[in-house]
Amino acid sequence: MDKAKVQDIINGLVLSNRVDRQYPASKKNLAKLEELGLIEFMPICNHPSVRAIGQTDANIVIAEATKAKSGVMNAYGEGEDHPASDLYRAINS
Repeated sequence: MDKAKVQDIINGLVLSNRVDRQYPASKKNLAKLEELGLIEFMPICNHPSVRAIGQTDANIVIAEATKAKSGVMNAYGEGEDHPASDLYRAINS
């Protein structure tokens, strides 16, 4: 895993879409971030009432981290190839 690249990607995903006030991340999301090895890269919300990883931030990162390369069928029954996300590739490199 290229830690600098992973950190840059997460910062780009989370900080560009920053919600000032978020609920703290759920135990399920924290466990998933831990499983993916990304919990150490997650920024902490700066709102005075929430000094934790935000739920919205966790959802965004988990969604990107699990976007693996896949093939799907379009409306005409032809296959389309969807590439893996940058974060998925950085984690699994």
